[in-house]
Amino acid sequence: MKTTNIIKLQGIEGTEEYFENFYQSKKLFFFKYKKAFQLMYSNNCGFYLQENKFLRLDKAQTPYTKRGRFVAFNSKNANDLIGREFFLP
Repeated sequence: MKTTNIIKLQGIEGTEEYFENFYQSKKLFFFKYKKAFQLMYSNNCGFYLQENKFLRLDKAQTPYTKRGRFVAFNSKNANDLIGREFFLP
């Protein structure tokens, strides 16, 4: 029986294949509550999420998602969500 290791990136749990599917389909931009992250890959440490501090929302602003949820977008849809051209294709 094959065992799969669960990895946790910024509170998002999944297997390496789970995050690889996002990476292959170019859905590199994750939004979780009031924070924005970019999915990155390194040969040394594998997949990781890098937070984009410029897109962190203040307390008074409406969050991107509900608590405990996340969404993943490609660059075009991520730019549509934030309302400006921030992410490069």
